[in-house]
Amino acid sequence: MEARGSGRALSRLTSNAECGSPLRSVKEPLWPDGLLWGLLLPGTGLGLSHTTQGFPLPGFRYSKYREPEKYIALDGETLTTEDLVNLGKGRYKIKLTPAAEKKVQKSREVIDSIVKEKTVVYGITTGFGKFARTVIPVSKLEELQVNLVRSHSSAVGKPLIPERCRMLLALRINVLAKGYSGISLETLKQVIEVFNASCLPYVPEKGTVGASGDLAPLSHLALGLIGEGKMWSPKSGWADAKYVLEAHGLKPVVLKPKEVKRFEENLLILTSLYL
Repeated sequence: MEARGSGRALSRLTSNAECGSPLRSVKEPLWPDGLLWGLLLPGTGLGLSHTTQGFPLPGFRYSKYREPEKYIALDGETLTTEDLVNLGKGRYKIKLTPAAEKKVQKSREVIDSIVKEKTVVYGITTGFGKFARTVIPVSKLEELQVNLVRSHSSAVGKPLIPERCRMLLALRINVLAKGYSGISLETLKQVIEVFNASCLPYVPEKGTVGASGDLAPLSHLALGLIGEGKMWSPKSGWADAKYVLEAHGLKPVVLKPKEVKRFEENLLILTSLYL
């Protein structure tokens, strides 16, 4: 093993006996600072044997994780600060209210109509920024979503700790539950399943833009959801995102036209960091 502080990568094999599916070996940095032993996150029932600033080192898993049984119903309007903190601590799962589901479906119908009729609308059937006048073929719209996520996943630093990452994902779900974004109900429910399984993408703590939204951190959030980059869960530890999702019986999200911008925009990272 490399000496602490060397900054070199250490390859660990993360097994997933609880889920009945092995995860392949992945390389992770040995973070040189913030090493704590025997940390217990208060009120979560999550005991850590090896952590770095509250996040487990690669290859180690929560030893006493208890999956929550209760749910908080989100509608995009009534989430309280107390609810958000409890979601961050892993005390509740998420579901949508029936009214929120109807609003999400109704707004998606507008997007589907634009795509079907091949109407030229910025950010739906065109490129972004200086490519606003470039019309994208319908057959390439899903590829456009993935390329945008990859290009904006440029943040740096240590990952957000589990509590902060859960809060960030919960905030994203809550905003989408308002029914104004055009995201499909299918995609939103997939994201909720990822949250409820406590599968947390690697979201670096530095790199937000802050003007038109927290583009870099939220892109990393989306990157894990589509099965790319790294991801962590209490049962699996760190591994490639697609293998963590697979170990929990989940599939990577396939982003539909316009959906990528629904993940990248909004100033959510500040709320998750400073509550």
